[in-house]
Amino acid sequence: MHVTINHTRVVYLIREAIQDFGLDLTDLTVYTEAAIGYPGYAPIIAAMAGAKKVFAITKDSNYGRKEEVSDFTYTLARSVNVEDRIEVIYERNSDEIAQADIITNTGFVRPIDRWMVENMKKTACVLLMMETWEHRPEDVDLVACRENNILVMGTNENDPRLKIFDYLGALCAKQLLNCDIEIVDSKLRIVGSGYFSYHIARELDAFGAQVLRV
Repeated sequence: MHVTINHTRVVYLIREAIQDFGLDLTDLTVYTEAAIGYPGYAPIIAAMAGAKKVFAITKDSNYGRKEEVSDFTYTLARSVNVEDRIEVIYERNSDEIAQADIITNTGFVRPIDRWMVENMKKTACVLLMMETWEHRPEDVDLVACRENNILVMGTNENDPRLKIFDYLGALCAKQLLNCDIEIVDSKLRIVGSGYFSYHIARELDAFGAQVLRV
């Protein structure tokens, strides 16, 4: 397993984001996933923001064995001196779920089903990590959350501090260049609607493409 990450830059960006968003998780317990690559920073971010305990669940996958993911996570944690607050786990356990104040709707945490919801403390919060309209019933049981008064929160991806849509054009440009499409003066057709197609078209137009939105 080989992962190329500019770790120094990522840590710098995490610290900037924690400051920009005023993220303070002091005395809170977070239940999230452990993973390989950039998604693997989720538990690191929580701990760097002050969480007293972070449970990071992982499993074997195409991206690596769970033991490799665990090693990757602890290596990241040691680099920023938060290893003592992160615990990588391999199975869902009611005791750990019951301790969590924040549960993220990320890969290995899912599904957040009725069993999981009924084991949460009443003050727990589920973070969708996406816009609310992107919610999938198979990911989070909203009925169980409502019945148990568990708060579920989405992400406002239009928040100017996130700049999510500003990255879309650059991402498409990278993929086009990887396909040996030079962009400048290329005739590109974008099939889509809403914010996504608008921002991609705007950025590719700025890069010199002839763009038509459909």
